[in-house]
Amino acid sequence: MELASIDETLAGTKPADVGISFTIKETEFLLRLIFSSQIDGEQLEIGAGVLSKVKGLHNNLMEKEVEVNR
Repeated sequence: MELASIDETLAGTKPADVGISFTIKETEFLLRLIFSSQIDGEQLEIGAGVLSKVKGLHNNLMEKEVEVNR
């Protein structure tokens, strides 16, 4: 199996073959960063898509139940 290069993955020509995971703190950071950013017109459509994906990921993480041993 051939791994995609970072350039190919970032360009969207090949999917990343390695799993990437985020914590709630990391998705909160990304959301805060996006909300505080000034995004110009030509980047607005991309920014909206990224925001939607990060919000979806964050919501999924928030719905996870964690069992705590007492």
